[in-house]
Amino acid sequence: MTHISKYKLFMRRASHNRSRRDNELRQDVQESDTSVEKLKAASDDLTQKNEILRKRNEELQQWNAEALEANSKVLNVNVVLTATLEEFEEDCRKVCELNTALFDTNNDLKTLIQQLIAMTPELQALSDTLGIGNGSGPSSAPSEVAGPHSGTGAEAGTSTGQAKASVDGDSKANDGKPASPVDRPQDPGKEEGDAPPSKGEESAPGKEEGDAPPSEEEGHAGPSTAPPPDTNAGRASDALPDGESVTGSVEDSTTGGEQAAKKRRRKKRGGQHVRAAKEAAWARANAEAAKGGDEGETTETNEGDAE
Repeated sequence: MTHISKYKLFMRRASHNRSRRDNELRQDVQESDTSVEKLKAASDDLTQKNEILRKRNEELQQWNAEALEANSKVLNVNVVLTATLEEFEEDCRKVCELNTALFDTNNDLKTLIQQLIAMTPELQALSDTLGIGNGSGPSSAPSEVAGPHSGTGAEAGTSTGQAKASVDGDSKANDGKPASPVDRPQDPGKEEGDAPPSKGEESAPGKEEGDAPPSEEEGHAGPSTAPPPDTNAGRASDALPDGESVTGSVEDSTTGGEQAAKKRRRKKRGGQHVRAAKEAAWARANAEAAKGGDEGETTETNEGDAE
């Protein structure tokens, strides 16, 4: 072969190799472009995902802040609940102590009630002795004594002055203390509240018990006259101490069957024992005034007789 033919063969081979390399390069470029597009698409996708993650991160941060604030509130509430629990425990302790005290008090009350139940017979006996609830106590009788003024003219005219004299005489005899019906001697055979009729009943049997005092004209019917009764003068009941009546004190009464019999007789008599007591008081006042008339009250009586 000549030199020219070798050269042509070499050029033909070189051109063929160049074309083959160009095709390979072109194919590589196309593949690179495809890869670049895929990378761009992947980058866009990552960008979108990154944006979504950023938004979610912001939301998570906001939720975290809210959770921190709620946690602070929960801590505050926990502190308040702890203090409330301590107060509740203190209140429970006080309630337990109060319950214990009430239980002890209840036991004491039960013991006291048992003692009172045991003392019931004694209290009933004491009540019967004192006459509580049956109208026979020390204050059952009226304190005022306003007996009849019947009798002679002199007795009716001087009844007020005689009562005053008897009160003054009893007060002097007892060192300034008013005389009590308990201090006066009584007939043991008579019941409490029974008394002999007054002088007025002996002189005027036609009058009934508890009649009003006679008028001034009736007072002149006797052998002598007397001044009109002093309305300001004290009565016999004014000399009695508080809590005592003209029927006598509680100690004068008896117990047992005699007391029950007395109660039945009092109920049958009704108000007669009150009138009898009034008459007895006026009778004693008239008798004591007659005895003590020489001690100062005779002047008043003589002045009334002179009038």
